[in-house]
Parts: sequence; structure tokens; C-alpha cells
Amino acid sequence: VAAILAAAGGVAWYLVSRDRPAPVPPPVAVTGTPKPTEAAPPKPPAIDPNGLTAQRAGVTFEFAAIPSGQFMMGSDSGEEEERPRHMVRVSRGFQMGKHEVTRRQWAAITGGPAGDGLPANTSFNSALAFIAKLNAAGDGFRYRLPTEAEWEYAARAGSQENILHQLDDIAWYSGNSGYKAQPVSQRLPNAWGLCDMVGNVWEWVADWYEPGYYANSPKADPAGPPAGKLRVLRGGSFNTQPMMLRLTYRVAREPGDQWEEAGFRLVRQPATPAP
Repeated sequence: VAAILAAAGGVAWYLVSRDRPAPVPPPVAVTGTPKPTEAAPPKPPAIDPNGLTAQRAGVTFEFAAIPSGQFMMGSDSGEEEERPRHMVRVSRGFQMGKHEVTRRQWAAITGGPAGDGLPANTSFNSALAFIAKLNAAGDGFRYRLPTEAEWEYAARAGSQENILHQLDDIAWYSGNSGYKAQPVSQRLPNAWGLCDMVGNVWEWVADWYEPGYYANSPKADPAGPPAGKLRVLRGGSFNTQPMMLRLTYRVAREPGDQWEEAGFRLVRQPATPAP
């Protein structure tokens, strides 16, 4: 009987203790100022190195992919500053604007009056200021002007011809423009998708001008003389005669000149080159 009573007492103690809440530990005293939660670092902008558009301030910039490669630059039959014809290697591909920067794009970035689809008329210096605004957005690309070699390479798009044929189909020039600039991309593109590489407006390139530069220029990625007084323009304009629309023709002006026949075209590459 004693054993039975002891067992019953043990069962009762178990049932009561099972339902009793566990003791709560005393709160730990907090000393000092609580450490704030650190915010996660901002994510870098998503980069698509193969993307061919950029959206800025309600306007779209369209680009064509230009592959790396080599080509024969210059001419042995043109003006003295076009000589000699020489091999150039473009070691890294890039993206080039499908057309000149327009007044609409210019106004959207600079905050000026609303523009239209005509090429923006700029000096070299004002083109650089525009490009600086694009780069300030930090979208993962570095925007710039093309070098003179990159411009001719892209204009040729694999062609060995210095003078393009069927100008009325591909260019606005003295014979069909009415001696005024026309909206961009109204003529046929070249083999790499670029419109208006000849005619419409002369295009500023990054190089300083030196008449005899070709004789001693680097074979890979020439970027022009280190200094000078004039900057190079390429491609001709709405006011240009057909014989001056050859892909090797060079003119130069002071970088501060605001010329109604001059505009520019963008080039961009990923800010961090692919490994």
C-alpha cells in the first residue's frame, strides 16, 4: 500500500509541474547607446554590356555595336593630311550612336528649350560638357567622343572604298539637302547600322589636329597628337560637295567654335572592361 501511495504522489507532482510555466530569466541591463542597424550598401546600377540603348530624362539614345578589328586608314590619293594609307588596329569593341546627338537629346540633358530631331549644333567644348553630364549619372558606361581612327573604322564598316556611292540614299549633302540640316536617320544606314556618317553635319572627334600625324601614328588605337590648337571633324555636312564626302577627308577648327555645320556622335564602353 505504501508503494502504491508513493507512486500516486509522484504522478500528481508530474502533472502539476508539467503545466507550471518555466521561470523567466531577469532582463539583462543595457548600457550605452544601442548600435544603429547599418543600412545595406546601395546596389550598383544593373549593367548590360550588350544593351544598345540608354534612357535619360525622357529621351532614348540608341547605339550600334562596333567590333574590334583592323583596317586601312587614310588615302594615298587624297589631300596631304590624308596620307599615307596605313594599317590601324582597333583593339577593343565599342558602341557608337546610331546617329548624331539631336536637339531633343541635347535639350533633355542640358535643360534647355525643347528640341527636335535635327542634329545639335555644338562646339567641341560644349560637346564635352554634354558628355560630362551623361557620365555623371554613373550608369556603368563611359561616354566620350570617338577617336579619329574609331570614326573612320566605323564609317567604313568593312568597306575599302574611300568614296561611297549612291550618295542620295545615304547622305544629306549639297546636292539634296536644300543647304540645311535634316532630321537624323532619314537616310540608309551603313553595314554596321550607323546613319549619317557622311553628310548632314560634320562630327567632332576626340583628336587634336596635326596634318602629318599619320606618318608616325601608332598602329594600335591611335588617339591623335598629345596637344594642339585645332580639333578634327569628320564626315562632311549638308553643305559639302560630293568629292569632299570621302571617308578619309579631314577638317579642323578651334574647340570653342560654335559652327552651324558641326555636331557630334557618342561612343560608349563599359566603365569596367570585361575580364
